[in-house]
Amino acid sequence: MKKVVVGKIVKAQGIKGEVKINSYTENPERFLSLKRVLLNGTFFSVEGARITGGVFLKLKGVDDRNAAEKLTGANVEIDTADRAPLEEGRYYVADIIGCTVTDGEREIGIVTDVLQYGAADVYVLKTEKGKTLFPAIEAVFIDISIDKGLITVDKQRFSEVAVDEV
Repeated sequence: MKKVVVGKIVKAQGIKGEVKINSYTENPERFLSLKRVLLNGTFFSVEGARITGGVFLKLKGVDDRNAAEKLTGANVEIDTADRAPLEEGRYYVADIIGCTVTDGEREIGIVTDVLQYGAADVYVLKTEKGKTLFPAIEAVFIDISIDKGLITVDKQRFSEVAVDEV
């Protein structure tokens, strides 16, 4: 099972075992449809979720404040199969990291990080030279194949926008 972190438990809420989540997702409402989460290596069924001034979960077997407090600080993970579907042309950062970037003729590098800025994400590549950064803008991409772990970029456009850090 491949898993992804979608949040972190920041505190117990109330006396009935609810926990407050610091959401790492773009759309916190996606917690409303979760059926299960993984905390500290253990799966918990989600009995209820609400969004009112934050994200709150009620987990099966966590029935009082003391049990909820023991979970404080735990990462909230889900199976990647349980992720919300994305619109065409959008990708999860976790799926982009590790992809090989090529210009169709040669391998340029491996995506090691995605920096998220307002205008566009910036992909960070580990290359033979060290590190290369480029903006993730439509004009640079020819193809993105998450299943193959391969991103093909336009050679000319890439050379115009890429920055090498040595």
